[in-house]
Amino acid sequence: MNEPIRQTADGGRTAGTKSKLPAYVADELLERLRNTVVGLQRSPEVKTPPPSLSAFVATAIETAVKEAEEEHNSGRPFPPRPHRRLKTGPPIT
Repeated sequence: MNEPIRQTADGGRTAGTKSKLPAYVADELLERLRNTVVGLQRSPEVKTPPPSLSAFVATAIETAVKEAEEEHNSGRPFPPRPHRRLKTGPPIT
């Protein structure tokens, strides 16, 4: 069942809500991801398999974000973006 999206007075989201991730990945990588999650779920050697693809992706993203914060921002979360929406196109240099 879909969880209603709750927003704060300033338009931000409250803790505990979930959003669909707007990202593109190569088809081959997506298939590897799906195969990995199913492989982990079916393996008797994995003590705590991911319950879903979403859970696996959320854990991977959290790990990558924490590593980036550690390496590039003294272990602290990066400050909020000045604009809510991310720009598309080439990376900002």
